[in-house]
Amino acid sequence: MYDQKATSPDVAFFLSDTTMGMTASLYAVGEQHIDTLRSDPAQAFALLSAGGPAVHLDKAWHGIHYLLTGTAWEGDAPLNFLLHGGEPLGDEESDELVPRVFDLAEVRLLDAALAPLDDGQLRQRYDPQAMRQLDIYPPIWDQKEALPFCLERFDALKDFVAENARQERAMVIFAG
Repeated sequence: MYDQKATSPDVAFFLSDTTMGMTASLYAVGEQHIDTLRSDPAQAFALLSAGGPAVHLDKAWHGIHYLLTGTAWEGDAPLNFLLHGGEPLGDEESDELVPRVFDLAEVRLLDAALAPLDDGQLRQRYDPQAMRQLDIYPPIWDQKEALPFCLERFDALKDFVAENARQERAMVIFAG
């Protein structure tokens, strides 16, 4: 299920240090709440403790971005959505964490882009040497647990996006 953290023994060690490092999480939000978030971006931070539907990519976010785009920081829309896209809720030029909201139309577009992708395709894109050269975070890509960790979190992400499209919900992403 998408709102559960990875628990398999092969990937559990990546989740053991939750106090350090950059992580990413996506939260479901009703489409009707987007205008409130736009007018008062601080309200987005209430999602962090609200207990609603969410998917936690933990430290796999950058590896997933690489598997989707073949790049470190760029890539084509919509598959570059973990780092780009959506609407920033606040000043992107600040040093603060700026969440981004994806409205229902964008969620549907993401669902359509992610739906045909499977673990086999992502396995073919996995290149630990290239990931190391591109400085994909965290620096773990030679470890045997790294790919299963990314695939497990990708599957959770894909399920989460699909469920939000079915339930006609928007999403907010926090990464940093």
